[in-house]
Amino acid sequence: MWELWALVAVGAVVVAILFVVVTSSKSANEASHPVVHKRWTPSHVATQKTGRRYLVIGGHGFLGSHIVEALLARGEKDIWVFDASPSPLFEDERKVNFIRGDILNKDHLLNACYGRDVVFHTAALVNYWSRLKHDYDKIYKVNYVGTKNVIEACRTASVKKLIYSSTASMFVTAETLKKPIRDQREDTLLYPEEPLCHYTHTKMLAEKLVLASNGYSGVLTAAIRPNGIYGPRDALIGGVIATGAPGIGHVNNKQDYVYVENLVHGFLKLEESLAPGSPAAGKAYFITDNEPLGYFDFNSKFSGYFGNEFKLLPRLVPIVLSYVVETIAWLSKGRIPLGQLQILTPPTIVIASSEYYFSTEKAQKDLGWKPLFTVDEGMKNTAEYFKSLKEENRIREGKKEGKKNK
Repeated sequence: MWELWALVAVGAVVVAILFVVVTSSKSANEASHPVVHKRWTPSHVATQKTGRRYLVIGGHGFLGSHIVEALLARGEKDIWVFDASPSPLFEDERKVNFIRGDILNKDHLLNACYGRDVVFHTAALVNYWSRLKHDYDKIYKVNYVGTKNVIEACRTASVKKLIYSSTASMFVTAETLKKPIRDQREDTLLYPEEPLCHYTHTKMLAEKLVLASNGYSGVLTAAIRPNGIYGPRDALIGGVIATGAPGIGHVNNKQDYVYVENLVHGFLKLEESLAPGSPAAGKAYFITDNEPLGYFDFNSKFSGYFGNEFKLLPRLVPIVLSYVVETIAWLSKGRIPLGQLQILTPPTIVIASSEYYFSTEKAQKDLGWKPLFTVDEGMKNTAEYFKSLKEENRIREGKKEGKKNK
């Protein structure tokens, strides 16, 4: 028994040390070098201009902003962004209009949807680490209730197409550690009875609602299921790789990833294919790079483009830490700030340590989709973006310091 308590004690000490290191370095970095993201110009324009009127809900987020850029690149001139926060990304772009609003406010959404032909719904509360009761309501409200509000607004405003950003991670459960998901198609997977966390649960509920709504009030609906999105402006994969942080997964477990421009191409091909009676109506599609890689191989290769060497934490360390972190969050009901450590929980360990990858055969057949970029090309683009961003932010901060010292 004493060995267990000793292990917990060691874990608690490590958590405390990591907490101080992570939060202090993060705060210092943000104070001296706040990140200011910039536009990304798509190099491949693989769909045709339609002249339709577009609304991108969550259009200032990672995925949503890339959809906006892809629409601009193919010549669309009537694009609206609905988001909770403003952003400098498109403030000088005359073809993009911004509506600030709350996805839980039906009037805000209805005003945004009026006059739109196509709505891309990418807004979500991305919290794949919590399964604690005190976190559920806020995640449920944004991901499920918010999506329900979007559907209602589209119906009332006579929107023609609603395309939802779902997630392939909804199929990852605690059982996936023992029973890998390998090259599965959409028609061979059932919705799980015991989702891994609040995020996958609420995204699953929202996807069901979107697909079941197809055809009602003339609104055609469909969904894309991405997994492991990376690319310019990505904070969760590319952003972490850029810091040289160690990994927490297994060495050889294969997983799917998707470069954001490959994913956006999937959204635009789905919009192109979505029509009354088409195979895409009311359906969901997996979109990946079609190159599943082992956890270590992917992260090691990606780190190499940043000039870093990828390392894995000893297996026991993240497991112990995850339970200590979750226990602290549970006891304090989230009131004790854990900084970046809040994401290191048992659900995160399962996602990083499981083997799961999916077939994109259906998307290729129904939508005529295929990846525009290889994994190496996607990694290279991402690394180049973050390197140039770091340099531009360094110069910007240097100019600010120079003005202060005058």
